[in-house]
Amino acid sequence: IAEEGYIEGYEIEKVISLNPDVIIVETWNMLAMDGEEYQSKLQTMVDYFKETNAYKNGQVISASYEVYGTIPGLSGMPLMGSMIWGDSVFSESQGWDYLNTYYQKFTNLGANVDLRNMPGYGPEAYGGNS
Repeated sequence: IAEEGYIEGYEIEKVISLNPDVIIVETWNMLAMDGEEYQSKLQTMVDYFKETNAYKNGQVISASYEVYGTIPGLSGMPLMGSMIWGDSVFSESQGWDYLNTYYQKFTNLGANVDLRNMPGYGPEAYGGNS
């Protein structure tokens, strides 16, 4: 976790020195937070990367381990792909449809759930003009 100075086993300074074009920040145990608390904690994590190309180009993407580290993550890959490569490769709207369909059919969140209204379930891009 970024707060502790490590992300996925890498020191934050190492990631910053690599200056990647895309950074995926994985969160854990944040789905129960309300929207404001979630965004505040995530912004703290993302702010570590303000000097990277990824941040400057809006390509620091958060992904919840509870979603992307488990079976539902497969349904969310087109959505994350659309955030990285754009709609010319993956359709963002179709990506949301895939992710929502999984949660509507295979969880107890309900047939009308729209994860766009639930912070953390879908990936979110930070940096640039966001």
